[in-house]
Amino acid sequence: MPTNTDAQKKVRQPRRDALWRMRAHEAIESGDTRAVAALRPAVEATSKLIGERGEVDVALVVAVRQRCHETVLWLLEKSVDKKAAVAKIISMRGGRNTPLMLAAKMGALESMRALLPFSDANAVNADGCTALMLAAEANQDQAVLELLPVSDPNKRGANGASALMHGVDLKPEAFAALLRKSDPLAQNDAGDTALMCAAHWGQPKSVAILLPHSEPGHCNKNGKTAFDHANELKGDDHWAVLDLLAETAPREKVDVLFKDGGSEKMPRWAALREAEGLRNAIGESASASGEAISERHQSKLKKPKGAQRV
Repeated sequence: MPTNTDAQKKVRQPRRDALWRMRAHEAIESGDTRAVAALRPAVEATSKLIGERGEVDVALVVAVRQRCHETVLWLLEKSVDKKAAVAKIISMRGGRNTPLMLAAKMGALESMRALLPFSDANAVNADGCTALMLAAEANQDQAVLELLPVSDPNKRGANGASALMHGVDLKPEAFAALLRKSDPLAQNDAGDTALMCAAHWGQPKSVAILLPHSEPGHCNKNGKTAFDHANELKGDDHWAVLDLLAETAPREKVDVLFKDGGSEKMPRWAALREAEGLRNAIGESASASGEAISERHQSKLKKPKGAQRV
């Protein structure tokens, strides 16, 4: 026969049924702090919750995805003695992303900072991407800067792409910081370098940063250079990239392209051509002037008198 103590213990046990899991998911997803507070005695970072469409996911993942930073903090504080378990949490909705990856990709900096002590920054998802790669790909500049000290920027994703290749659309400050810790000559599975990726996506600022550290004449497995990549798409940004790479490409290719774009599309190359023309003109003028001086000099020389009979 159950005692009163046993009955009290039974009453105090947190609800773990489907209805509770749905309400907990709804509370976190909606950012309802009062409802979350009421659920706190039972919910943990690793608790599996059910969404309104029946999808199942982990409480910490739901909180990160919904940008519920206060809930993220509370779940982590409650799990300090369970760091190993929290470190193994992954999203159950595909991609196998960790909470840190989701926070980095979203630029949820406060949550990302809170998650770092519980996470492996170099863990990879189903595509072989790290949190740094995902932040770089999503153009989360500040997240990239904060993840760099604890990440390996030279890790490669499933297609061999590095964080530098993913991050060609970052702002110059973040991209330059990423470059300083990366190998700019690394190649993905197609043989493309970061310079080729920047050229393909029409990122002139990144191309300018990469050029001094790259081999612009490098060909990928299809025999294409960075210039060829930029030449495949003719948006305004691609013209700017072509203008930067013109000096590294065969002259005949550039001349054909310049006929289409002209000085409006390729002002840098137009200025170089003009300077080249001036140098040639000055050289020809100097050569002609030198010849004239030589002729005048010769005319002034006295010819030796012929022998005279005595």
